[in-house]
Amino acid sequence: MKTINFKGKKVRILIIRLKAIGDAILTSAVFRNLKRIYPDCKIDVIVYTYVQDVYKNNPYINKLIILKRKNLNKLIFYFKSLFRRYDIIIDFIDNPTSAAIALFTRAKIKIGGKTKRNLFYTHRIKITERMYNAKRHLKMLEPLGLKDFSD
Repeated sequence: MKTINFKGKKVRILIIRLKAIGDAILTSAVFRNLKRIYPDCKIDVIVYTYVQDVYKNNPYINKLIILKRKNLNKLIFYFKSLFRRYDIIIDFIDNPTSAAIALFTRAKIKIGGKTKRNLFYTHRIKITERMYNAKRHLKMLEPLGLKDFSD
């Protein structure tokens, strides 16, 4: 698979990793590999408040967006998402909240799981083989050109 070219533009990436502290830790290799694919990219990550400490000092993350679980906060976030500009969105959660975030945030490339609610993703990744979760997370980067999953 060939790396998606953004014509010298600084690529803006949004990672949706709302919850699951253990899985949040296992996504660390994703950020390093995104910087390998797009060295000058800007990476923002959406998390719930109780997950933020996992990513707080990660040198590959430019901005942590903290989403509180209250419904009004989510509605405000969805509205603000209409005005945020990202080139790539990667949804590691695959739930109704993350699907709505991806829907409202306009991006050229939207990567998510292959489920019924994710019909609007540009790249729907279905992983059927059993594998370590860290490797599963890296597999989500295949549409961006990642071929080496040994990290």
